[in-house]
Amino acid sequence: MRPSPFSDPAVLRIALEFVWRTFLIGLALFIVPPFAVIPTREQQALAFIGIVIWCYYDGALWRRSWPSAVLEGAVWFFCAAKWTQALVLFFGSVEAV
Repeated sequence: MRPSPFSDPAVLRIALEFVWRTFLIGLALFIVPPFAVIPTREQQALAFIGIVIWCYYDGALWRRSWPSAVLEGAVWFFCAAKWTQALVLFFGSVEAV
């Protein structure tokens, strides 16, 4: 019987780092003005550019490769956007439609 890949400490460290970093990005998107609402397209675009640059210099999987940084940044941004949506769902302001 093969051991689980999640029993490897390096894989667990990368997974926890990914969850922690995407949560922090999602939290930052949640608290930018206007507070506790879904960020605007411009705010999301700036966050994505920042994430790609972050992944280029300090990516978990690839470094110093723009195409790989864009791919990794897209995954990071998708998960960060889901964190933002969850925070808005649980703690967001209620707006009249």
